[in-house]
Amino acid sequence: MANITTKIRVYLETNGKDWLQEKSNKSFKLQDNSDGSGIVIVSWNVAGLAQPTDAQLDALDAQATTLESNKQVDVTRRKEYGD
Repeated sequence: MANITTKIRVYLETNGKDWLQEKSNKSFKLQDNSDGSGIVIVSWNVAGLAQPTDAQLDALDAQATTLESNKQVDVTRRKEYGD
């Protein structure tokens, strides 16, 4: 299962938003309340896009998992072969 940050990235990009721009603008904030519920969205200020529901994020799990797997392969190859 992919982490919530990756799911949010996929959600933003699927809806035509620039992940890096929204992240650098701090358009959303995540927090772990240490209550066992995991990381949750505590604020969402992405212009023109509603905060995703848990169901919407869960529906993007396969895409997010693929993105995470590809990133890990890239990291491994860069370590072994350089840029």
